[in-house]
Amino acid sequence: MIRRETRALFFAVLAVWLMSCSATKPEGRREITHLLRISDNPGSKRFDIELENTSGQTWCIEEGSWPNNLGFLDAHSNDVWVEADGRKYHIKERNLGFCPSSCNFRLAPGDTVRASIPYTEFSLPSSVERSTKKLVLPMWTQSCGARITPR
Repeated sequence: MIRRETRALFFAVLAVWLMSCSATKPEGRREITHLLRISDNPGSKRFDIELENTSGQTWCIEEGSWPNNLGFLDAHSNDVWVEADGRKYHIKERNLGFCPSSCNFRLAPGDTVRASIPYTEFSLPSSVERSTKKLVLPMWTQSCGARITPR
């Protein structure tokens, strides 16, 4: 029979080990949608997106919320869309896989990150490609602990 002290020590070590697996220390989530610079680029059939960290703290952004190198977003079909000619065109639902630890990336103060989302991600009809369009892309960040490795 395992003694009570040994069992307590085991669970204490287990708790410390599990906490050490955490890749981030989130400290205050904040909406930064208003800081996005979004340009409609009809010639290239895409939206160009730019975000500059204007704060004095490093931001932690969930990677699935920022377009990858193909312009894909992970599981955002309910909250990302294009408005054109009085209609909404939601982004395609994608499952980009499972991330075993943190899928966040860091954006240091003064740094800028850029990405593009092609029109094909919204299944826009060709009749609206030259129309005035608005991309709705909510963006959130939080300050991060020092354990995240830069992207």
